[in-house]
Amino acid sequence: MIIPIIKHVAHHEGTFDLKKAIAIHYPEILADLSLVVPGVLKLIIAPEGNELDFRFDASIPDEGYVLDIERQAIHITYKDYRGALYALMTLAQLCDHDFVQCQTITDYPDLKIRGFMWDISRDKVPTLSTMKSIVQTMMRLKMNHLELYVEGFSLELPSFPQLSYDTPFTPWEYRILERYAAIRGIDLVPNINTFGHMTKWLEMDEYSDLAECPDGYHRIGNHYPPSTLNPLDARSLELVTKMVQDVLGFSHSDLFNINGDEPFELGLGKSKSACEALGPGKVYVDFITQVAEVVMKARRQPLIWGDVLARHPEILPEFPKNLTVIDWGYDYKHDFDLRASRLHQQNLTFMLAPGTSSWCSFAYRHRDMIGSTNQAVQALKTHEGQGLLMTDWGDYGHPQPLCFSYPGLAYAASETWTMNGHYEEVEAWLKQCVFMNRPQQAEWIRRIGEYSMMEDRHISNGTMAFRSWMMAGFYHQDSLREQFSTWKIALEKVALSLASSRSILESLEQIAHEMGSCTSLVDREIRQSMRLIELGVLLNQMINHHIDHLDRCRRLMDEIDHDYASVWLERNKPSGLDRSMRRITIIKEFLSHWDELIE
Repeated sequence: MIIPIIKHVAHHEGTFDLKKAIAIHYPEILADLSLVVPGVLKLIIAPEGNELDFRFDASIPDEGYVLDIERQAIHITYKDYRGALYALMTLAQLCDHDFVQCQTITDYPDLKIRGFMWDISRDKVPTLSTMKSIVQTMMRLKMNHLELYVEGFSLELPSFPQLSYDTPFTPWEYRILERYAAIRGIDLVPNINTFGHMTKWLEMDEYSDLAECPDGYHRIGNHYPPSTLNPLDARSLELVTKMVQDVLGFSHSDLFNINGDEPFELGLGKSKSACEALGPGKVYVDFITQVAEVVMKARRQPLIWGDVLARHPEILPEFPKNLTVIDWGYDYKHDFDLRASRLHQQNLTFMLAPGTSSWCSFAYRHRDMIGSTNQAVQALKTHEGQGLLMTDWGDYGHPQPLCFSYPGLAYAASETWTMNGHYEEVEAWLKQCVFMNRPQQAEWIRRIGEYSMMEDRHISNGTMAFRSWMMAGFYHQDSLREQFSTWKIALEKVALSLASSRSILESLEQIAHEMGSCTSLVDREIRQSMRLIELGVLLNQMINHHIDHLDRCRRLMDEIDHDYASVWLERNKPSGLDRSMRRITIIKEFLSHWDELIE
């Protein structure tokens, strides 16, 4: 199984013998490929033997290639480095046996940008080795764009040594990863938030008076701390300029994502009068354009999220044409086509961002991942978008393990290269290339990802079961009784029926039976997610149906608590672990005092 699916293949008589040595001849411009081949191609490479050569052809589409396999030689025709690399990735997938059929493959991507964005700020900061493994998988999938989402203090900034860093990703690691990715055809695009999502900064005495609403704000019935900068204060621009310039100092990408999404308090506090007079869209554009100019002065292309523009389409005609807009949506029915058509009509460069749908689910939401990706790819092709950014967020402690991100990563790669719409081929590839030591893991991950479809109703950007975790300790400064009351009210709003609960629990039980007692890292990750889902369902039943699952929940909590840190530290730095485990502590407290709290 070759993923992404190739576009054109013509088979010929004969086979190429993979048991014989092969001599690879790299043009100087492709010399870095020699650093990639040993870990990918299952060939005997020697100074003499059958030939593998590269031939330049300027008429080939960008990142395209022709792979011609003859009886005694393999010829790769390319236009650019990535095209030659992708030919090797296809060849690698053909080399599973001793012989490969003679054939000519002609292939090229449908979309220019095929990207992945991973949240390293809430709360998991990956190790460098974890990031390298993700890059290696992306290379095999012919993806070419990677972003590490940064808010708060997950990336060390040289101009801010006083920040409360906790094992952050460092500039040294960033440079190493950038070079490692570039050799594998991937642009490591810098990413740092510069308007909303500034909570960590605004918690500091030094910057607290830059908040739009110093006392915080209310949203969806909950109170949140300040998160948005005051766009009218010159010091806000000074702060983010210094942040951006720091990142520019250790990045070589031509792109830079300044984010600017979800400025929830905009117009509610210090900018209220300006927003009433000019409109919040105008105030937003004025500020974000100034941030973008910092990037453009360094001759880089700014990227921003498109949610504010979607809410204020009246500002699209005056929006700068030299910014790339990334519009996002994470549910299976999200209407990417409407937003993409608006951006296209205004001649704006844009990308679209569906999601792995792993966050707020303990695993991932399979239907929403498939649906949002399909909708995005179709809209991109219809309205001539630049490409797709598959997002993977870490809301509410990032409890979901990395293994549940791979279905979305592989599916996005497949669809952006050659739109096919069939997940079965992707799952077959995952079994062969990612979970090859235990192929059943790919099926278990998908089946767990389907649990959200068993719930009584669709929850946007999350699942009903996840609320049991999400709302635990939401107001951690409150007393235990007050926290329990907030949590209980939240669960009553998403009551799972007994039939739905039974279906989910039976599915998890069946998978657990099939898994047996293997203890690989992915097995441990899968078990952790299943325990968390089971716990979420049982707690929902206890609140809404008054069923006594106390002993069972306490045992589950002990198992989760026992494994949570060790699984986390297999792929991530200690940073954020204590914050994520706070919910485990709170739920255990709830269970310890259940009888008195439930009264």
